[in-house]
Parts: sequence; C-alpha cells; structure tokens
Amino acid sequence: MAWSSGGRGRTSTPAHRRWRRAVLARDDYRCVQCGHQGRPGDGSVEADHVVNVAEGGLDDVVNGQTLCVDCHKTKTQREAAQARALKSRKRPAPRHPGLL
Repeated sequence: MAWSSGGRGRTSTPAHRRWRRAVLARDDYRCVQCGHQGRPGDGSVEADHVVNVAEGGLDDVVNGQTLCVDCHKTKTQREAAQARALKSRKRPAPRHPGLL
C-alpha cells in the first residue's frame, strides 16, 4: 500500500523509481522465485520489498527483490492476510456480561 504525502504517492517519487530500476537491473529482470525472465519496460516483473516499508523495511537495494507479476500478487495477498490476522488478534476479547 502506497502512502501519500502532499497528493503524491510514495511509489511515484524519483527516489523510489531509482530504487526500482536498481533492483530490477541487479536481478537482471528475472523473478527470484520462479525464474521468469522479463525485459526492461515489458511490465512482467516488479520490484518488491523483502521487508515491507509498513513494517520498517527501507528503500534500499538490499531490501529489494525482483518478482514476476504473479509471484508478487501471491506474496502481497499472503502479507495482507497475515496483517489482517495480526490485527484481529489485537482486539481485546469481549467481556462476558455476567463478569462485569
């Protein structure tokens, strides 16, 4: 999920675009999970944060990996499900009316 600052999303900043290009170039546009070989500009591979920015990950090339669109979608869905499960565990258990 991209945060917004002053109407501009985090992923549209020049720094993020540089990070993205560096990650894709380092991995030679190849998905690190399934091995799909992409090409510059074809949109079949994406730069992904190994540790999400929302969880403290940095926009550092070391924290980046290249994933194909399908692998990225699967990882994002898994992370979203984990975040929802964690959030639901933080809710206090409702107290029984007879114990109040």
